[in-house]
Amino acid sequence: MLSFILCSVLVLILEVQAVVLKVTPDELNAIDFSNILQGANPAVVFVLPSPCETCVRHEKLLSDFSVDTVYPGDVYHVNSKSPWGILIDVPSVVLIDAERKLPYCGPPHHLHLMNAIHQFSAGVQSARLDDANFEHDTQASTGGTTGDWLIIFDTMTEANLQIYDGLSLSLRARGVSLGIVDPVRSKSTAKRFDVRAQSGQSITVLMLHRSQLYRFSGSIQRTDFERLLKFAVGEFKEHPKSVIPRPRMRFDELLDWIVENYVILEGYYGHSLVLAVGILVLVSLLCLVGLLLFAGFWITQMSGSSKQPESATNFPHEAGGGGGGKHSLRKKNKNE
Repeated sequence: MLSFILCSVLVLILEVQAVVLKVTPDELNAIDFSNILQGANPAVVFVLPSPCETCVRHEKLLSDFSVDTVYPGDVYHVNSKSPWGILIDVPSVVLIDAERKLPYCGPPHHLHLMNAIHQFSAGVQSARLDDANFEHDTQASTGGTTGDWLIIFDTMTEANLQIYDGLSLSLRARGVSLGIVDPVRSKSTAKRFDVRAQSGQSITVLMLHRSQLYRFSGSIQRTDFERLLKFAVGEFKEHPKSVIPRPRMRFDELLDWIVENYVILEGYYGHSLVLAVGILVLVSLLCLVGLLLFAGFWITQMSGSSKQPESATNFPHEAGGGGGGKHSLRKKNKNE
């Protein structure tokens, strides 16, 4: 009887305490995660270097996971600063399956992490936006039903997208979609929102909320996860607001092309010469347009004039049998 009670207690302990494997960076790199298919519970890796003065909250999070009976996935603890070269600050948490290794960018809280894990299993990632699909996916100018969007203008390198995919897990759990736009590759969208490519870690951040545009004021970097999350979930209302600009048209592109080439030619030949040539070209175009309008008007008038005699000739026949009868009667009387 005593042995049965001891066994029962041991089973309960094993059920309550999840197994947290403490591994070295080399051991972690040797682990085969290919058996964790997309949609399954990912492996959760706590990257906690030692000593660490800022790891208190993450250590508490690891402790919560070590006694978690809800999460059935593998949990690892590695004493390292960056086991895979992911560009994040430590301490950190990384979610892994056969296809992806994504950093967890949310607050070090058990519930928030579990929500991010759920989004990871669902295959959530940041949207890769460009000139072709931006308006279709976001419905920015139409105020469609795609919800709130956090738009980040940054270079689309593999390392950067890995970070943003991790950030999208926490954002999607709060009802916000994350879209990434490369301002160098998508120049039309960048011009639409008055965005220029930035150097280093700096990024441009916009929030699309209920047909309004909120622009993050000040400087922010791609790894400022806490500030990005706060901005996306409510603090955006404290930043400059404007109406979302309409999508750029071909005419806008033509004007930009004219201005850009004017500036280039002005640098080569001087302002006066380029201005004179520009005026000459403009006058020539206006004359050509006027000539075309005059030709069209003249052709229309000639067509109308050619149809008028035919109508006059056919008019008596169209008047009916009465007119024709009187004409025949007069002719008959004359012959008599």
